[in-house]
Amino acid sequence: METANLAQSTIGLPYPPHNSEVPLETALASRSSCRQFARRFLSIDSLSQLLWAGQGYDPETHRRTAPSAKQAYPLQLQVITGEVGELVPDVYRYDPLHHQLHATGIGDVRATLQSLAIEDQPWLAQAPLVLAISANLSMMTHLFGEQPPQGERGIRYAYIETGAVAENLQLQATALELGSVIVGAFNDRGVGQALDLEAGFAPTALVCVGHPAH
Repeated sequence: METANLAQSTIGLPYPPHNSEVPLETALASRSSCRQFARRFLSIDSLSQLLWAGQGYDPETHRRTAPSAKQAYPLQLQVITGEVGELVPDVYRYDPLHHQLHATGIGDVRATLQSLAIEDQPWLAQAPLVLAISANLSMMTHLFGEQPPQGERGIRYAYIETGAVAENLQLQATALELGSVIVGAFNDRGVGQALDLEAGFAPTALVCVGHPAH
Protein backbone atom coordinates (compact mmCIF):
# COMPACT_ATOMS: atom_id res chain seq x y z
CA MET A 1 0.00 0.00 0.00
CA GLU A 2 1.09 3.59 -0.58
CA THR A 3 2.51 5.53 2.34
CA ALA A 4 1.53 8.97 3.54
CA ASN A 5 3.25 11.96 2.00
CA LEU A 6 4.55 13.86 5.02
CA ALA A 7 5.82 16.78 2.96
CA GLN A 8 2.30 18.07 2.42
CA SER A 9 -0.36 19.30 4.82
CA THR A 10 -2.84 17.10 2.93
CA ILE A 11 -2.01 13.44 3.34
CA GLY A 12 -3.58 10.70 1.23
CA LEU A 13 -4.42 7.43 2.95
CA PRO A 14 -4.11 3.85 1.65
CA TYR A 15 -7.24 2.28 0.19
CA PRO A 16 -9.19 0.50 2.96
CA PRO A 17 -10.14 -3.10 2.11
CA HIS A 18 -13.83 -3.90 2.47
CA ASN A 19 -13.36 -7.50 3.54
CA SER A 20 -11.89 -9.25 6.53
CA GLU A 21 -11.16 -12.70 7.88
CA VAL A 22 -12.84 -11.64 11.14
CA PRO A 23 -16.63 -12.17 11.07
CA LEU A 24 -18.79 -9.41 12.55
CA GLU A 25 -20.05 -11.86 15.17
CA THR A 26 -16.48 -12.55 16.29
CA ALA A 27 -15.72 -8.85 16.58
CA LEU A 28 -18.88 -8.29 18.60
CA ALA A 29 -18.08 -11.14 20.96
CA SER A 30 -14.43 -10.10 21.34
CA ARG A 31 -14.87 -6.35 21.78
CA SER A 32 -13.91 -5.00 25.19
CA SER A 33 -12.53 -1.76 26.59
CA CYS A 34 -8.74 -1.59 26.69
CA ARG A 35 -7.09 0.88 29.07
CA GLN A 36 -3.48 -0.26 28.88
CA PHE A 37 -1.55 0.12 25.65
CA ALA A 38 1.83 -1.23 24.56
CA ARG A 39 4.48 1.21 23.40
CA ARG A 40 4.12 0.19 19.77
CA PHE A 41 3.48 2.21 16.65
CA LEU A 42 0.24 1.82 14.74
CA SER A 43 0.47 1.43 10.98
CA ILE A 44 -0.93 3.91 8.48
CA ASP A 45 -2.93 1.00 7.04
CA SER A 46 -4.63 0.46 10.41
CA LEU A 47 -5.39 4.15 10.74
CA SER A 48 -6.87 4.21 7.25
CA GLN A 49 -9.10 1.24 8.04
CA LEU A 50 -10.28 2.76 11.33
CA LEU A 51 -11.20 6.08 9.73
CA TRP A 52 -13.08 4.35 6.93
CA ALA A 53 -15.03 2.30 9.49
CA GLY A 54 -15.97 5.41 11.44
CA GLN A 55 -16.90 7.82 8.65
CA GLY A 56 -16.24 6.00 5.39
CA TYR A 57 -17.76 7.22 2.13
CA ASP A 58 -18.40 5.30 -1.09
CA PRO A 59 -18.19 7.71 -4.07
CA GLU A 60 -20.20 5.34 -6.28
CA THR A 61 -23.16 4.73 -3.97
CA HIS A 62 -22.70 7.86 -1.82
CA ARG A 63 -23.28 5.66 1.20
CA ARG A 64 -21.56 6.15 4.53
CA THR A 65 -20.51 3.55 7.10
CA ALA A 66 -22.59 5.20 9.86
CA PRO A 67 -26.21 6.43 9.69
CA SER A 68 -27.16 10.09 9.98
CA ALA A 69 -30.57 11.69 10.55
CA LYS A 70 -31.73 13.45 7.37
CA GLN A 71 -28.27 12.61 5.96
CA ALA A 72 -27.00 15.71 7.74
CA TYR A 73 -23.61 14.18 8.67
CA PRO A 74 -22.82 16.71 11.41
CA LEU A 75 -19.83 14.79 12.75
CA GLN A 76 -16.14 15.46 12.30
CA LEU A 77 -13.31 13.04 13.04
CA GLN A 78 -9.99 14.40 14.23
CA VAL A 79 -6.91 12.23 14.50
CA ILE A 80 -4.52 12.90 17.37
CA THR A 81 -1.34 11.02 16.60
CA GLY A 82 1.52 10.10 18.86
CA GLU A 83 3.05 6.97 17.37
CA VAL A 84 1.31 6.29 14.06
CA GLY A 85 3.37 5.23 11.06
CA GLU A 86 5.62 8.06 9.93
CA LEU A 87 3.05 10.75 10.73
CA VAL A 88 4.32 13.75 12.64
CA PRO A 89 2.55 13.92 16.02
CA ASP A 90 -0.26 16.38 15.42
CA VAL A 91 -4.01 16.87 15.21
CA TYR A 92 -5.30 15.94 11.76
CA ARG A 93 -8.77 16.47 10.34
CA TYR A 94 -10.17 13.51 8.40
CA ASP A 95 -11.79 14.22 5.03
CA PRO A 96 -14.07 11.21 4.41
CA LEU A 97 -15.06 12.28 0.89
CA HIS A 98 -11.46 12.07 -0.32
CA HIS A 99 -10.14 9.69 2.36
CA GLN A 100 -7.30 11.94 3.37
CA LEU A 101 -5.95 13.87 6.34
CA HIS A 102 -5.36 17.58 6.77
CA ALA A 103 -2.62 18.54 9.21
CA THR A 104 -3.44 21.41 11.56
CA GLY A 105 -0.07 22.11 13.12
CA ILE A 106 -1.61 22.05 16.60
CA GLY A 107 0.79 19.33 17.70
CA ASP A 108 0.42 16.35 20.03
CA VAL A 109 -2.33 17.22 22.53
CA ARG A 110 -2.76 13.82 24.17
CA ALA A 111 -1.34 15.01 27.52
CA THR A 112 -3.63 18.03 27.33
CA LEU A 113 -6.63 15.78 26.74
CA GLN A 114 -5.65 13.72 29.78
CA SER A 115 -5.48 16.88 31.89
CA LEU A 116 -8.99 17.80 30.71
CA ALA A 117 -10.47 14.40 31.60
CA ILE A 118 -12.87 14.05 34.49
CA GLU A 119 -11.25 11.63 36.93
CA ASP A 120 -7.88 10.03 36.15
CA GLN A 121 -7.77 8.63 32.62
CA PRO A 122 -4.08 8.12 31.78
CA TRP A 123 -4.85 6.15 28.62
CA LEU A 124 -5.63 9.43 26.86
CA ALA A 125 -1.93 10.29 27.01
CA GLN A 126 -0.60 6.74 26.66
CA ALA A 127 -2.53 5.50 23.61
CA PRO A 128 -0.60 6.03 20.36
CA LEU A 129 -3.79 7.24 18.69
CA VAL A 130 -6.83 9.18 19.90
CA LEU A 131 -9.76 9.70 17.57
CA ALA A 132 -11.86 12.70 18.53
CA ILE A 133 -15.50 12.85 17.44
CA SER A 134 -17.16 16.26 17.39
CA ALA A 135 -20.57 17.39 16.19
CA ASN A 136 -21.92 20.55 14.64
CA LEU A 137 -24.65 21.01 17.22
CA SER A 138 -25.58 24.45 15.92
CA MET A 139 -26.35 22.99 12.50
CA MET A 140 -28.43 20.20 13.99
CA THR A 141 -30.41 22.61 16.16
CA HIS A 142 -31.10 24.80 13.13
CA LEU A 143 -31.94 21.84 10.90
CA PHE A 144 -34.49 20.33 13.26
CA GLY A 145 -35.89 23.57 14.69
CA GLU A 146 -34.56 26.13 17.11
CA GLN A 147 -37.15 25.64 19.85
CA PRO A 148 -37.66 22.59 22.13
CA PRO A 149 -38.37 19.81 21.58
CA GLN A 150 -37.22 20.00 17.94
CA GLY A 151 -33.87 21.61 18.70
CA GLU A 152 -33.21 19.14 21.49
CA ARG A 153 -34.05 16.30 19.11
CA GLY A 154 -31.42 17.52 16.64
CA ILE A 155 -28.79 17.39 19.37
CA ARG A 156 -30.00 13.94 20.39
CA TYR A 157 -29.53 12.73 16.81
CA ALA A 158 -25.94 14.00 16.85
CA TYR A 159 -25.17 11.96 19.95
CA ILE A 160 -26.91 8.89 18.51
CA GLU A 161 -24.70 9.22 15.44
CA THR A 162 -21.65 9.61 17.67
CA GLY A 163 -22.49 6.28 19.31
CA ALA A 164 -22.76 4.58 15.92
CA VAL A 165 -19.39 5.94 14.78
CA ALA A 166 -17.69 5.05 18.08
CA GLU A 167 -19.00 1.48 17.91
CA ASN A 168 -17.80 1.15 14.32
CA LEU A 169 -14.36 2.30 15.43
CA GLN A 170 -14.24 -0.19 18.29
CA LEU A 171 -15.41 -3.12 16.17
CA GLN A 172 -12.86 -2.27 13.48
CA ALA A 173 -10.15 -2.00 16.12
CA THR A 174 -11.13 -5.44 17.39
CA ALA A 175 -10.96 -6.90 13.87
CA LEU A 176 -7.44 -5.41 13.56
CA GLU A 177 -6.45 -7.00 16.90
CA LEU A 178 -6.14 -3.57 18.46
CA GLY A 179 -7.47 -2.34 21.78
CA SER A 180 -9.74 0.65 22.22
CA VAL A 181 -11.73 2.53 24.83
CA ILE A 182 -14.35 5.27 24.53
CA VAL A 183 -13.97 8.34 26.74
CA GLY A 184 -16.92 10.65 27.39
CA ALA A 185 -15.94 12.23 30.70
CA PHE A 186 -14.01 15.38 29.85
CA ASN A 187 -14.19 19.16 30.00
CA ASP A 188 -16.13 19.92 26.82
CA ARG A 189 -15.02 23.52 26.46
CA GLY A 190 -11.37 22.70 27.17
CA VAL A 191 -11.28 19.83 24.69
CA GLY A 192 -12.95 21.99 22.06
CA GLN A 193 -10.27 24.64 22.54
CA ALA A 194 -7.43 22.08 22.51
CA LEU A 195 -8.69 20.71 19.19
CA ASP A 196 -9.40 24.19 17.80
CA LEU A 197 -12.96 23.23 16.89
CA GLU A 198 -14.89 25.55 14.62
CA ALA A 199 -17.75 27.63 15.98
CA GLY A 200 -20.86 25.52 16.52
CA PHE A 201 -18.94 22.29 17.03
CA ALA A 202 -18.68 20.44 20.35
CA PRO A 203 -16.66 17.33 21.26
CA THR A 204 -18.91 14.32 21.78
CA ALA A 205 -16.47 11.40 22.34
CA LEU A 206 -12.81 10.43 22.36
CA VAL A 207 -11.67 6.94 21.30
CA CYS A 208 -8.22 5.75 22.34
CA VAL A 209 -6.67 3.06 20.12
CA GLY A 210 -3.48 1.03 20.30
CA HIS A 211 -1.94 -2.39 20.69
CA PRO A 212 -3.09 -3.90 24.00
CA ALA A 213 -0.44 -4.28 26.69
CA HIS A 214 -0.22 -7.95 27.66
